[in-house]
Amino acid sequence: MRPPSLDDQRAALRSAPCEAPVRYRILLVRGGRHPGAPHDQAVLDALHCLGHTVFDLDVGRHPAVLAGPAADGPPAGGPAPAAARRRFHHEPVTAVVDRFAPHVVLLAGDGLVPDKATARFLREAGIATACLHDGPGAAESADLALRPAPALARADLLQDPLPSPGEFARVLGAGPSPDPLRDEVLAHRSASALPADVARRAFRRVAEAHLYEHRVEAVLAALRGRRPDALPDPRAGGAPRPRTVLFSGYYGAGNRGDDLLLESLLAHLEAALPDVHPVVAAADAGEVERTHGVQAFRRADPTAAEDHARRATAMVLGPGGHWHDYSIRRAGGAAGMVRGARVSPAHMAQLPLLVSAYGGAVHVYGMGVGPLADPAARAAVHLTGRLARSVSVRDPESLDVLQPLPASWPAEVVVAPDAVYGLALPAPRRPAPRRPPYLAVNLRPWLDDAAGRRRLVDALVDGARRRGLAIVAVPMQATDVPVLEELAAWAPEDVDVEVLPPGLPLDEFLDVLRHAEALVSMRLHANLLMHRLRRPALGLAYDPKVRSHFVQLGRPDAVCALADPPEQVLAALERRLDETGLPPETLERLDALELEASRQLDRLIGALAAEPRRDPDPGWVRHLPPAAAPRPAPAPDPWWPAAESVDPGRAVLTSGSTVDAARRVEATRRTSAAGDEIALASGGPRRGDYVEWTLPVDTAPGEGLRMELSLRGECVEGSRPAGELVYTLSVGGRALFTHDVTAWNERQSVWVALRAASATTSLGLRLEALRDCGDGGRGPAATLAVERVRVVPWEARGELAWGSSSPYAVPADGADGTSAPGPASPRPSAPGGAPARTPTRRALRRILRWARRVVR
Repeated sequence: MRPPSLDDQRAALRSAPCEAPVRYRILLVRGGRHPGAPHDQAVLDALHCLGHTVFDLDVGRHPAVLAGPAADGPPAGGPAPAAARRRFHHEPVTAVVDRFAPHVVLLAGDGLVPDKATARFLREAGIATACLHDGPGAAESADLALRPAPALARADLLQDPLPSPGEFARVLGAGPSPDPLRDEVLAHRSASALPADVARRAFRRVAEAHLYEHRVEAVLAALRGRRPDALPDPRAGGAPRPRTVLFSGYYGAGNRGDDLLLESLLAHLEAALPDVHPVVAAADAGEVERTHGVQAFRRADPTAAEDHARRATAMVLGPGGHWHDYSIRRAGGAAGMVRGARVSPAHMAQLPLLVSAYGGAVHVYGMGVGPLADPAARAAVHLTGRLARSVSVRDPESLDVLQPLPASWPAEVVVAPDAVYGLALPAPRRPAPRRPPYLAVNLRPWLDDAAGRRRLVDALVDGARRRGLAIVAVPMQATDVPVLEELAAWAPEDVDVEVLPPGLPLDEFLDVLRHAEALVSMRLHANLLMHRLRRPALGLAYDPKVRSHFVQLGRPDAVCALADPPEQVLAALERRLDETGLPPETLERLDALELEASRQLDRLIGALAAEPRRDPDPGWVRHLPPAAAPRPAPAPDPWWPAAESVDPGRAVLTSGSTVDAARRVEATRRTSAAGDEIALASGGPRRGDYVEWTLPVDTAPGEGLRMELSLRGECVEGSRPAGELVYTLSVGGRALFTHDVTAWNERQSVWVALRAASATTSLGLRLEALRDCGDGGRGPAATLAVERVRVVPWEARGELAWGSSSPYAVPADGADGTSAPGPASPRPSAPGGAPARTPTRRALRRILRWARRVVR
């Protein structure tokens, strides 16, 4: 019988049901970036298509899982052998195993095998394991080690061109009895040269028996034979098809308040919907997976967003989100919705657009609003509201700011209490921690006003001293720590100050609040938690939401503005310390808010449960975007001859952490005619994270040379506090100067003159985070581009000298240099306030030439 045409077979393949005989909850451990990554992706797509509930654990996002315990990993004091680096250790992702509760762990790619401790843990937990390879250690560590036969992905058949004859032959020739069609296919050089009849028959054979879905099911069937005790009864059909629900918010950035909002949503959702598969669009996907144990992806990644949106039954935007117009200009207006903006309501509308386009439902929950006067920001909010089937805001003030937009929305906007009111709090620990009586204090970064901070701190310290109290500083986010350490440094010796680490478990954090005499806090959720413990708190309103919280509880006198006189803050603190508990009216309001928060959460869960579950479309094909167009090359510069230029693309890029050597730090690089552009991939890098650009330079011992660079930074001035991100220039490993990336965004000219001591040297640029940085979801925290590099012979008058056109270049210890004067710094200063060396006449001439070029 003649096979149908290719078009007819493709139409049938797109609509063919894809259903596993038994569905499982599968934890797929993939090998990060390696040559077999496309194979891993095809396995993941096949598992989704078959209806399994899959947690995609990418070890590239969790490098610590490859370390393993000392007994099964690298020898003490030495590097890990290759075999140890491929061993998967579960402890860094225990939250994933506990919450996801897989039936099966599949290890794919790069020869991954469980280490001894993990193999024992999984066996004792009743979890079946299979390695999708037969490499060293696989048979001994897993229940099954089986390398699947070659296969083709469904998408390979659904789009042109067809797979090559070699790819068809590789698949058809697999197994003990190769398909006779293999030789017919191999007789032709390309897919376009295949006769129509041969192409039709090859297509049909592959679609019937050689797709990744067939190979994956063969592995799971073999595993059922090995571990029938660990897998659901086939007669019951196994796990239900997943109901995928996306959550988008400021999650994974280390902000305890936002993480508690997410945990409250997850707890209510999982209690009501056993088939739910939550997926979080996060600022830091790896952190969400490690902390909460739920699947996550980076919300600024549109490819990953579409991949999850196509399977989503629904999504929840918020809580913790904020519709405002502070950043709509940086987003490029409402058009930022389609231009890939990473900030503002334009960015927040992108995932709802994708989910709606694929047929999923959109719900907005607990959104903050205001200010919202800009028409472009209101347009982005208006579109999101038109897409949503339910909308709630966190307070009446937010509802007022929205008007009159909701008049044309399909859903009525309601006010829902903060979701943390609906979170079940852990019971007190026993015994209570031993501390002298203390005042709990939380401060966060705010305007760069050292004098204002000092006045506030003095008032708080004075209040603690009058009552004989110590101070326990309680950060809600890592970015709070520098401000709280500043408080500790300013406190007199007779007031003890303890600064707690930012990552305390919730039960320990609550015990600190529970046993405090009172709390003074700028953070909304620190105040909210203290009130839920029925203890007194004094709010410092850096944002209207803090005052709104106290007004909601009937305590407007328990919140102060940051600009209030110190004596007014001190008087308010004294009143809080005089309280033995909260007044009856406040207790009644708290009870009502907790009840209403649970009711509103149940209402949201009911709406999600009513949405029809969406199954993956078997005809979906992943379309990757075309490569970005390169930046245009800089205009020719007569002061910069091409013959003297060095290609910056020759530089070597490394990244890591000076604080945690095991931490993997993602970096990005884009090389084009416009130069070499590097960045830390995260929008919120941690202290010590760095990316280093190192360019080897050929020299001749004893001869002088001059290296010149043209640099361009891309960090919005004022968008980050000074001192968060710096770059350091070095030669031969010796640091010459450091420059705050946030200080100046003008193009910078840098020169280094030296007498070479060896046949080679190196020119280095290190972009580094000096402290934990907040992530606003705006993409990389900062970008540094090396536009040009040139090396010319030079008459060296000393061993080393350097200069920079920026007035903010600060010499490293022992590295004297010359910096061009600028408007903010007539004479640049070295650390400690000493003036740097006065520029020479030759240097001043070069500065003037540079200034003329900038003006042109």
